[in-house]
Amino acid sequence: MQNDSLLRSKYRLLSHLTRAAAHLFSGRDLRNYRIIEAYGPILGLLKPQQRDSLVTAAINIGDDSERVRAIVGLGTGMKHLSEPQRTRLVSAAIDFNINYYKDSAIAGLSARTEYLSESQRAILVATAIGSADDFASAISALGTKAAHLSEPQREGLVNAAISIDIDEERADAITGLSTGMAHLSEPQRDNLIAEAISIGDHFDKATAIAGLSAGMAHLSEPQREILFATAIGFDGDSDKARAIAGLGAVMAHLSKPQRDILFTTAISFSNDSDKARAISGLGAGMEHLSEPQRESLVTAAIGFGGSIDKAGAIAGMGAGAAHLNESQCDSLVAAAVGINSDFDKATAIAGLSAGVMHLSERQCDNLVATAVGISSDFDKATAIAGLGVGMAHLSEPQRDSLVAATIGIGDDSHKARAIAGLSAGTDEIVVL
Repeated sequence: MQNDSLLRSKYRLLSHLTRAAAHLFSGRDLRNYRIIEAYGPILGLLKPQQRDSLVTAAINIGDDSERVRAIVGLGTGMKHLSEPQRTRLVSAAIDFNINYYKDSAIAGLSARTEYLSESQRAILVATAIGSADDFASAISALGTKAAHLSEPQREGLVNAAISIDIDEERADAITGLSTGMAHLSEPQRDNLIAEAISIGDHFDKATAIAGLSAGMAHLSEPQREILFATAIGFDGDSDKARAIAGLGAVMAHLSKPQRDILFTTAISFSNDSDKARAISGLGAGMEHLSEPQRESLVTAAIGFGGSIDKAGAIAGMGAGAAHLNESQCDSLVAAAVGINSDFDKATAIAGLSAGVMHLSERQCDNLVATAVGISSDFDKATAIAGLGVGMAHLSEPQRDSLVAATIGIGDDSHKARAIAGLSAGTDEIVVL
């Protein structure tokens, strides 16, 4: 009986979301790139002919800056496009005359590389590494999908990344490749680390170090030591906070003394923005902190005076909710819904939603009620989309409330964003 009820709930939710998506499509001007862009995440709720109409409309937009937005937007729904439709988008992406737009288009489509054919991937990689200085974003995006690329393609991307002249863009490319560290060779990892610590600009070096931290599980002990020492060794607090935030999610691969140093450094920053950034990053490593350290992080997160810093710190705590007690979760939820700024409130709610499966029904009620009560369409969509990730762990009334609020959003692009979040979360509702 419980499975029957869950099946009915899932069917009803999908029916509502599908009707809402169809209503959005009906009579809309497909010459408007914002409308096309908004449909990308909800392509799975549209009919095949509607998807084809969107692809045709996107690649026929005359203005480069608008066409690239439309192509990238549709790329987020690559899973739901046919092979010919994917081919048309890839061809349109590499057809830009200006490399700036070509780079953006390739980067956007590369985020869904797993749904592209081998020949389509080869075209994107060859274009990106053919002129590395112009394609840092594309190299970064392709690097995150290293698992779906061949060894020669990975080697080409690494060599292209470390050859980029501009520090900021080289750091961006290194960061993307770090996400695919598991699929890189030892020499390739060594090259990325050496290049990262040699970056002259401290801000960009911190960005690269934080990015490389994502691949910590696949680094050798000496490589980890180098990254940790570099992160802690920055003279500027803002650079150090940025690097520390990246290490938070990989504390499982740090020693107890190193974790203690990270914690102490994070809560000791005098500037609120630096402290909030560092604390937010440590939330993902909550499992590896002691109870007193967790309590200190929560207290610090909710204690910021500025709503931007408070929202950012609270949002980071969501990733560690499984390791917080009832009282700590209560404090975070209360602080999140109590933020005055709708924008920052939505940020905090969306971040806490990462741990919604570990929150009580009462706490979820509070988050849902606050999210649907936000007046701004943009911010309401942000909060709802964030909560949508945890749809499988919400009660039926809570899901219905989110769906009803989504349907009531006036702005089409924001409504589509909320629908996309709820749709993705609905896929996680498993009926045995």
